[in-house]
Amino acid sequence: MKAGTLERGCEVDGGRAVSCTGCARPSWGGTVSGTCADVPVVRWSDATLPPGLGICKVHGCKRRARPRRGRAALTPVGLARIVGRTRRSPRRCGPRRRAHSAEGTTGMEALIRGILENIGEDPQREGLLKTPERVAKAWIEITDGYHQDPDAMVRQALFEAEGHEMIVINDIDFFSMCEHHLLPFFGKAHVAYIPGSKIVGLSKIARVVEAYSRRLQVQERMTSQIAHCLQRNLDAQGVAVVLHAQHLCMMMRGIKRQNSFAVTSEMVGVFKDDSKTRSEFLTLIQEKPWN
Repeated sequence: MKAGTLERGCEVDGGRAVSCTGCARPSWGGTVSGTCADVPVVRWSDATLPPGLGICKVHGCKRRARPRRGRAALTPVGLARIVGRTRRSPRRCGPRRRAHSAEGTTGMEALIRGILENIGEDPQREGLLKTPERVAKAWIEITDGYHQDPDAMVRQALFEAEGHEMIVINDIDFFSMCEHHLLPFFGKAHVAYIPGSKIVGLSKIARVVEAYSRRLQVQERMTSQIAHCLQRNLDAQGVAVVLHAQHLCMMMRGIKRQNSFAVTSEMVGVFKDDSKTRSEFLTLIQEKPWN
């Protein structure tokens, strides 16, 4: 039985949930019409949230669920959403980083041990005993972008635009993994947009870059994804993105050119149609205000 849900074995007294072994939520009032089953179908009437609904122990989330201001009553739809989040969606009730099962990490560790053996190493020697675990944790972190929603990041931080001049953010550091060789590439992103009716919080642009970089990528696609994510959510007059990056797959193998940079750009809207606007952006990203 999973914590945080009413299931078979819950103690119910007079139509009120009194306690549930393993249930993360404390006892609370509310008329129950329905049954406690393995997949709960519980309907509530006149139910209200206590000061704190409880701590979700399913995903280790320490955040308490509270009612929205001005809405003390918990509707059946609201309850269904809470139960659904607890049972199925660790991303929504936990921290930004997703929870990973021990089984999933163990599988990754086994693969790393296989790689070590195939290159002629001994995974049991002292220096490598913890290496599979460390590598698995590192891969979970550096591919976290698959479990982030860049569109939602932008939509939750929109404000009314008070001007329509170019907004530029220079030198956003990023690290990503080349999908061809599983080797890192890293560099800086330069992003600009000209607002339509909305602007977005500046930090969200850096978060969008991070979300797309923490995936298996090619630089060209990443550049396009950043630009079009901002364009479709801001409905801007135009968006411009330039990435400068070094690729270890070129620096430490193959052609072995340690001083080479790859530069990619994506121009949308007025940046694509108006050469003067495009030139202004390219000039601005060369300027260093502290020089």
